[in-house]
Amino acid sequence: HRVINNAILLKPLIQRQQLLGQLQNMLPIGIPFDDTNLDEVLTHCRRPVPLWKRFLEAVSKDTVDAIDSSDTKPTKAETIVKDVRRIEREIAVFATECAFDVTSVFVTFDTEEAQRAVLEELTVPRMRESQLDESYKYEGNILRII
Repeated sequence: HRVINNAILLKPLIQRQQLLGQLQNMLPIGIPFDDTNLDEVLTHCRRPVPLWKRFLEAVSKDTVDAIDSSDTKPTKAETIVKDVRRIEREIAVFATECAFDVTSVFVTFDTEEAQRAVLEELTVPRMRESQLDESYKYEGNILRII
């Protein structure tokens, strides 16, 4: 087997996943997370309100509104989305510039239930591989589960 160093791709993929996890943790309970629509996610991420603002709000709502209108710094959520988009551009460049034959595929699942469902669908006895639907093959190849 030939060894391919794909650390250049793995590092941004891991960074992206970590940032998406942080962003998901910023959502209020019950709001679904959709990493394909980060603009929508941003609308649900609230800017944290410091204690001093909460105190001022109790005294005078007008003062807090004036402070809020002058606060143009990006929120942490906006910074995370910006970083995710930058990383996604890096990944896209890497994917288009580098062409490797697939030697092995590493897959992770969010739940054990999802893992079992996929394994049940893709596990095929060698004697029946010729009967496997093409939609379950990768570029005409059957992926072996190790």
